[in-house]
Amino acid sequence: MMYLSGTSMAAPAVAGAAALLLQANPKLTPNMVKLVLAHTAQPLAGFNQLEQGAGELNIEGAVRLAKLIRTDLSAATPLGAPLLNGAAPEPKSTVGGTTFDWSQAVGFGYAYARGADLITKYQKVYGLGILYGDGILLGDGILLGDSAVNPMTVLVNGDDTTYMK
Repeated sequence: MMYLSGTSMAAPAVAGAAALLLQANPKLTPNMVKLVLAHTAQPLAGFNQLEQGAGELNIEGAVRLAKLIRTDLSAATPLGAPLLNGAAPEPKSTVGGTTFDWSQAVGFGYAYARGADLITKYQKVYGLGILYGDGILLGDGILLGDSAVNPMTVLVNGDDTTYMK
């Protein structure tokens, strides 16, 4: 047995998780994959969102949630339309006999958002062609990272809220 940590160990685990989500729901956009992984993550005790990110991967909850996301979403889907087919699942998972709550938060650089609307109502940032993070899209799929502050609008608790990094 070996103990390994860091991004070089996390990257293949997250890539595998993303592949499982896309197998469960091939219509997920990259932003939706990030949403599902962050929303269902298991928070780490003793750390806040800025120290740990969303937490540890929770494949059971992520796949369960991915299966509920509508497959008919498009650029024409209005902001706040239902995101899920049916009701939101209970934000808990039981793995190996241990039950834990989901983080239910989505990170936006140096800030994060919480709330049921993030997972029950469609946000334009979840669609194709919208960046969910920092950077400038130059075209033809080229993303140039920078240190500029980029706002995004997210519907939280029924209000349009602009979050800034």
